Amino acid sequence: MAGKDPRLPQQTTTRASTQSVDQFLARVDESPLPARTGPAQRLLFAIDATASRQPTWDLATTLHAALFEEVERLGNITVQLAYFRGLAEFVASPWLTTPAELKQRMLGVTCQGGQTQIVRLLRHALKEAATRPVRALVFIGDSFEESEPQLLELAGQLALRNLPLLMFQEGRDARAMRAFSAAAALTGGAHVPFDP
Repeated sequence: MAGKDPRLPQQTTTRASTQSVDQFLARVDESPLPARTGPAQRLLFAIDATASRQPTWDLATTLHAALFEEVERLGNITVQLAYFRGLAEFVASPWLTTPAELKQRMLGVTCQGGQTQIVRLLRHALKEAATRPVRALVFIGDSFEESEPQLLELAGQLALRNLPLLMFQEGRDARAMRAFSAAAALTGGAHVPFDP
């Protein structure tokens, strides 16, 4: 019987997840944002819009809107909204600066059946970070149906660019929990499971 890989978290608890988010936020607090007149910080906000998330989509849309308003309060932040759904649809908005723009785009997103495209999302994040630094990638999803080694390889590349993954997991899918936790840990980010 093969031993467990010590690099991969074997189990994620709510307490450990909360601590990792708190630690990440403390590091962010220690890193001052540039003045509102300086270059804007870039945040990539990505969501899984596959059919499995439909039951909680309305609640999620409300929470996303609150997040966008917080972005405006902080100021000097541009956000790119990315999502995947359907057979191979992956969409990334332009970099946006107002909650109104973000909310409008979010309201236009509906869930469609399909498989996850998180590996594609991380490749997109690397491409964006190659043109100009991205402060963080925030992802909200509930499952993972791809290659875990590919995911971890890309997470390692994000770590080299100092681009942390904040993985918010709806539900308790065990495979997603293991993959999200490991990828977040590699980048110095955080993995947080949640439910409605």
